[in-house]
Amino acid sequence: MSSRLFSIKQKSLLLIMLASLLCQAGPVSYYGALTTSGNKIRGNGMDVQLKGPSFFWSDGSQLSLYNANTVDWFVDTMDVSVIRHAMMVQYYNSQGNAENPGADAYLASEDNKTAQKNLIETMVQAAIRNDIYIIIDWHSHRAQNEQQQAMDFFAEMATKYKGVPNVIFEIYNEPPGRGSVPWSSIRNYMWAVINTIRATGNGNLILVGSPQWSSDPHTAASESWHNLNGCAPGTSSPCGPIAYTMHFYAGTHTTTGSGCNSGVMWCSQEQYNNANTTLNTRNAAVFVSEWGTTSASGSGDANAARTREWTTWMNTNKVSSCQWSVSGHETSSIFDGTMSLANLSASGRLLHEYMGGSYSNPASQLGKTDPPAGWPWARSETVRGLAEGQSITWTKGDLDLSSGAEFHSGEVLTPSVVGEFGELVVTPDEITFTAPYQSATTIYINFNIREGSNISKHRITLRDLVLGPRATVDRLNVSLTGTTVLNVSDLGISNPNGSITAISFLCESGSGNCPTVTAGDIAKTGDRRLTYTPPAGAVNGQEVILTFTITDGARTLTRDVVLVLVSGTPVLQPQQPLGGFGLSGAGNSIFVNLAHSGLASLEIYSISGAKAKTLMTGSQNPGSYQFSIAALPKGVYIARLKQGSEVKTLKFVRN
Repeated sequence: MSSRLFSIKQKSLLLIMLASLLCQAGPVSYYGALTTSGNKIRGNGMDVQLKGPSFFWSDGSQLSLYNANTVDWFVDTMDVSVIRHAMMVQYYNSQGNAENPGADAYLASEDNKTAQKNLIETMVQAAIRNDIYIIIDWHSHRAQNEQQQAMDFFAEMATKYKGVPNVIFEIYNEPPGRGSVPWSSIRNYMWAVINTIRATGNGNLILVGSPQWSSDPHTAASESWHNLNGCAPGTSSPCGPIAYTMHFYAGTHTTTGSGCNSGVMWCSQEQYNNANTTLNTRNAAVFVSEWGTTSASGSGDANAARTREWTTWMNTNKVSSCQWSVSGHETSSIFDGTMSLANLSASGRLLHEYMGGSYSNPASQLGKTDPPAGWPWARSETVRGLAEGQSITWTKGDLDLSSGAEFHSGEVLTPSVVGEFGELVVTPDEITFTAPYQSATTIYINFNIREGSNISKHRITLRDLVLGPRATVDRLNVSLTGTTVLNVSDLGISNPNGSITAISFLCESGSGNCPTVTAGDIAKTGDRRLTYTPPAGAVNGQEVILTFTITDGARTLTRDVVLVLVSGTPVLQPQQPLGGFGLSGAGNSIFVNLAHSGLASLEIYSISGAKAKTLMTGSQNPGSYQFSIAALPKGVYIARLKQGSEVKTLKFVRN
């Protein structure tokens, strides 16, 4: 894999090692909400071809791959534009009976339903951060037996993700063989779920499965759902956009009817013929939501020659696709071991090649998909090992911005940091970020680039940040009349990188970093101990601000703590909780209950990370506050409330 040296502005004594992975992002910026026109998937007036991986069933050992790290890795290394979330519904035996629902299956329990939906939310947010599409797949082989459950599920998903262009709905993974279940039963299921989604007002792309394990898209397309209106009850709303799924495995299904893997029971050209009929006779779009390089069983060798015939056909016809699968479970899996380019299986190398990488030496060449004409291009990046307080600068050359493109810091699409915030400075030629103290271990930076009037979103991920000392207490009671000893534990001080004995208060002669107070006297009386003496004439309840600096030998942290002078022998009190925080007024307002005084902020961010509004900032008194959000445009937002070291977030939707 390629690597390069970054320009780093040192803000501490610690040198950092930066291991970077490069990627391109921006498909949703380019195409927006997907539509169909004839036999093409379209977006913003352009033909669209999406390419990426399908995850394995969301259960068992492969469940651990369903996370943001995996999504980032595929975007970083292969420049994928879509992922498929294969939600495990339940297992069926060869007779079509649900003999084993599976420990993690959606229909196994109410707790599992919640867990699977939470997992979808995690993956959708990862897709949004990377500006790619995600397919929410009802991964079942007998969905006609699960119609009400599927309708309930898709009604919830369609409502939740209305207005989120990244989301695609696949309503039935693989309907069974032609002889086992009549098409009329499958048809009724499809029609019911399509209507359910459209009844929510969600107009996102729907993928409709076809008989014989999604081999017959021409049969489903003969219903002409993609051309019908009136899917939302009582309206003339169109049923589309709709595309019909076809699945193939290159070791069993070919474009010529020959050259299959040895040992397969049949060598079929049906998928190829039926897909061409769908495209050319039915004039409907085909989406290959699952394809593999091996036999249809998922076993056998990867058939490179037949795979390349299929990928050529998909490119020629601009057919979107997802390769099975993100796992190390079978020979059709993308990995032979851990998730790395060095551990790609033969199937994984073929996917990497299809994405523009190298088959023979995957680590030598990253995937790359050129954007539409007139759109800017850049690489995103994953950086590991940045330390708190340090700065890093990216130039246009560092992120390979296309000719004529520049970093964009306009009023609407101002870049922001998602997570614990740091300092971000953007000019047309470079981005500079300073990692915050008391940071999270992972920080996402959303940035935008512009070429003319076209703007696309990209992502920088900072992982494995080197953390410095922590101090979580903002407010303490101390004696009004006598001295109070303040130990590191009283101030909530901790050391994420080692023992607390490595922490000490700074007080070097002439350095200006000794502890100070606004009234009274403070002295360092030990490496991890301060002693406070109140001023003469102090009054009960008086507040004094203590400022101190701590170090672990490499990093420093300066903090303010409010000392409250009280009579008698005080019990040292840690900071009070932040208080209540939520929506009110039918979702048109946000309420905040602050339990104590101090600096506080309340900011609203769009789901893409752009700051939409600041509702509160500066010093606040304890009490209840309410802010109107009625003027916010429709969309998904995150509210972030911060006071001292405590942060609360709230995700909400404006309809």
